[in-house]
Amino acid sequence: MGNNSETSCLSEEPHDDAIKDPLVHYFGCTPFDDRDEFLSPRHQVWKDEKTHQKKLEVARGTPEQEIENKARASVEAIRKRWDKSIGKEIRRIKLLRETLEKDGSDGNLVLEVNRCREEWWNTKKPPSHISNPKPASLANGTEPEANEQDTLGNGTEPEANGQDPVAYVPEKDVSVGIIQFENSEPFNEICEPSSKNDASLDSGKSRKEPIWGKFPDQKTNVQSLLYDGESISPEKNLLHKDRIPDNSDRIRYFHIPSNNMIWAEEAISRYFGENRPDFASSRYQLGRKGKTRSSMILQDRYWRGQLQAEEGGPPHARYMSPICETISPKLESTDLSATNMVVFMPYLHWETSKKREYFASEMEEIMAKASDNNVHSQEERRRKRIEARKDPNAGKKKPDSQQDPPMWARAYGRVKTISKELKQITVHARTKVHRTKTQTYDRLQKAIDALAAVKSPFVPRTKLGKYLMAVSKLHEGMGNYRDKMLLSKYLPLDPPLHPRRTLDQAFYWTLRSTKKRDCDQVVYRGTTADPDDFHRFDPDSKQWPKHVDFDVGDTCKECTANIQKLSRVVMVDQLWMWILDSKTIITCFPKRYGANKNDASGIHKSIRSRLGENGSVHSVFELGLVILDECSKTFFDRTKTLDRRPQVINEFARAIGNIMHEQTVAFNRLWWWTEQMKLVYSAKGYTDTSNLRMALLDINPEGRLDREIEDIIEELDIMIHLAHTNNDILKKFVEQAELILNPNGEFKYTNYSQQHPRAKRKPSSPSADKDQDQDQGKTKEEREREKGGVAYRSFKQKANEGQARAKDHIRELEKLRQSAKKTAEDVLHLLSMKQQQASVFQAWQAMTQSDETIKQGQSIMSFTLVTIVFLPLSFLSSIFGMNNKEFGDNNWSVSRQIIYIFSISAGVVFFSLLLAFSSWIRAFMWSLYVRSSTTIAVKSGLYDFYLHRPTERIYEDAASKIYRTKKNRRKEYFEHRSNKRLAKEQEDEDTGCGPGKPQLWQTLSRSRIHRPRNRSEVSVMPGDVPLADLDLENGTPPSANGRHNPPLNGHTSPIL
Repeated sequence: MGNNSETSCLSEEPHDDAIKDPLVHYFGCTPFDDRDEFLSPRHQVWKDEKTHQKKLEVARGTPEQEIENKARASVEAIRKRWDKSIGKEIRRIKLLRETLEKDGSDGNLVLEVNRCREEWWNTKKPPSHISNPKPASLANGTEPEANEQDTLGNGTEPEANGQDPVAYVPEKDVSVGIIQFENSEPFNEICEPSSKNDASLDSGKSRKEPIWGKFPDQKTNVQSLLYDGESISPEKNLLHKDRIPDNSDRIRYFHIPSNNMIWAEEAISRYFGENRPDFASSRYQLGRKGKTRSSMILQDRYWRGQLQAEEGGPPHARYMSPICETISPKLESTDLSATNMVVFMPYLHWETSKKREYFASEMEEIMAKASDNNVHSQEERRRKRIEARKDPNAGKKKPDSQQDPPMWARAYGRVKTISKELKQITVHARTKVHRTKTQTYDRLQKAIDALAAVKSPFVPRTKLGKYLMAVSKLHEGMGNYRDKMLLSKYLPLDPPLHPRRTLDQAFYWTLRSTKKRDCDQVVYRGTTADPDDFHRFDPDSKQWPKHVDFDVGDTCKECTANIQKLSRVVMVDQLWMWILDSKTIITCFPKRYGANKNDASGIHKSIRSRLGENGSVHSVFELGLVILDECSKTFFDRTKTLDRRPQVINEFARAIGNIMHEQTVAFNRLWWWTEQMKLVYSAKGYTDTSNLRMALLDINPEGRLDREIEDIIEELDIMIHLAHTNNDILKKFVEQAELILNPNGEFKYTNYSQQHPRAKRKPSSPSADKDQDQDQGKTKEEREREKGGVAYRSFKQKANEGQARAKDHIRELEKLRQSAKKTAEDVLHLLSMKQQQASVFQAWQAMTQSDETIKQGQSIMSFTLVTIVFLPLSFLSSIFGMNNKEFGDNNWSVSRQIIYIFSISAGVVFFSLLLAFSSWIRAFMWSLYVRSSTTIAVKSGLYDFYLHRPTERIYEDAASKIYRTKKNRRKEYFEHRSNKRLAKEQEDEDTGCGPGKPQLWQTLSRSRIHRPRNRSEVSVMPGDVPLADLDLENGTPPSANGRHNPPLNGHTSPIL
């Protein structure tokens, strides 16, 4: 352990002197038969470590007689700490295996491991030095001592006699980091185990320590921190503000590894020794509860009011708006000296693609199940309300007698119950239709992915291979089980748990699914192996052809590198931080999925490592600055870790470089095409250019490059936006912390490095005695003022370094974006040049075609000339060949006929050639035609008629005439019908069919007369009384004898 070798855990080489993580080394590197011996003091590891500790003691100047004892004590402390950690993990694995075995969805994993192990063990005899395939610690039933709180159940340990284990409680499996400083130096809080008389513990159960480990790795669990013990008791409440002595200068830091709003509210409430606030009652007009200190810290504008989420939206749409504000827990309305702060800040991290896809599908199922339960509960409440309205006194009625109801009543009740159930099923089916349609595609895609996974090329054929594959699946299931249970329990609640989000989910949070966009991330493409890069196995020859061609030995480095590639994506996590009373910090931010113990690139791991190296913190704001700085810089850290953290900046630079290389290759290819086209342009005769034409018209390669570089620019823009947000939050935090640390501006900061060594000075040294005497001579106010100045200067120094680092991150991203933008411009320039070359090629083709057209025109002209010459000859020959009296019986000779034919044809041919080839003749003939036709049109009056009757006027006159004709015909038609009807009515009156009824009433009752809204809307419908037949003064139609009938009851007609 003292050697700083590059070889470390999970390496094939021996590395007992380079152990970085004891759990990884024990479970991943130590053979089964050597595990018991590994924790024994007789193991070579501890002998080497003892030698190393002796060297350290000698370097520290320890007296020679004390070196042996101190080295032995140091080694024994490390060995016991490792023994406890390994024993706790073994018991955790055992409980998880027993829990998964009873689980409905993951139980087959444990059964598959047991079956494959038995098949492998029975197939081949194990080596002589292995007597049992199980670990020795599990085979013999022994486990390390249980002297700390490591149980994951409901308060009891699994018994070794084969009894059923306790139920799995996920809150006990979530570790909460605790880091404390006292007088600016690391502090380890020692908690006494729970007393045997504690009522919360049953008799016979072992006592548990609520806090275990040493600085900076002290831990507890969520159950002990938030739910165990009374909230008002400082002795039983680890978070209580009064747990710190009044005269103590102690700084506490609690980290909850989840963005769980319920846990955050519980933590703030327990800090003040109060119950969790009832936020709903604060809005009631009656029965409103009083304000508390926790409700002031968690008031809407600093807590739930910052929650951005849509009702019924996807889980990744939940996030807190970035803020950094000072708040006060005091119940007064104003407090100018507030020393509490709240910070919400997004930051960049990463996750494996496989884990992200797995938990994304789990969240979809959890939310779908919660939606179904919500529909059922709403229907049940609605049914109860309806029944209550039907029978208001149902709750007041006394219970019926114990006698059984009659048979008809039981039958009626069953029919009624069945009808209600059918109705509920129908309503539920209707409400479920929309959600089913939206999820059909996702479920189908999941099934396709599952089938594709079955066809994986890495299918084990041997018994040992199947056993190892089953073990790996069980290990993955055990790692995911805790996060799966937490999501199932807290994701649908209100307030909800905030899941981790990908880069596209954080920016395009309104989208229901970003699966395709996530698979287009630069980091995903850079860390995913291309299927075409794998070497193929030939089953016929039973060889690897490429391995044979290149004489590859037993191990192919290229195949190994491709197999070991792990697809990863960029994630956006949230930091929630509260600084309470300038003494306590509570943070909430998530770990990677399944990273239970070994999260080497985790933010909290980086914070612990940094504080363990520096060793001193002078104020809670300096500690908060370290937290903000680590959240901002971990993503840009290029240190290689065991968990294969992606080198994001390098991946972007590599992606941009690849596109620049492809763009250069494409440019050289275009230049070669232009050289080929140059030869084609200068060539004579026909040249086949089909291959060049298709190459120039195909812009798919350049379009693909443009799409990829635009995706890179888009992702860089999102990352730059988040980096600016981090810088703004950091700037606000520094400004507000300075107002608290230096409210009067009495402390001055000079830009120099102020070192605070972790090692204390020896009391026996003269300088230490002198400083101690000077400190004793100062008053309390002077010491407090000096301490405040040291805290301010230390904070200011780290703040300047953090702000400079944040600006460096922004500049680094902006440089990448400038490079990507320049590459995008080059790609567009290449695409433009290719299009221009294609246009030149098309212009050359057009010119070539025009030349061909000219040649074809010349050929046609020759045929035209021949036609001009022979057409008159043919015409005249046909005329003279007619059988008629003029030519049929003539006695002309051949020579005379030839003279007539050729002379007339010569004149016609000559005149035709003049018209065809003489532009002057054509112009003269055209001018003669135009002048003569114009003169005739003017003198004959045709042109005057055209001027008097233009085209528009002719159309208008025709339309007007057609309208008048139709109008007159309509009037005649309706007058004829009206007269016919009046004549019929007069005839009926004369015959006595209608006595005592005025004629106008009969006419109006049979007519559809309406009051028009304006004169333009007056229309006459069939059967109406024409307006021309009404007396406008009396409103009566004329009678058959021409006289007007009197008005009805002295009123005018409704038409007026």
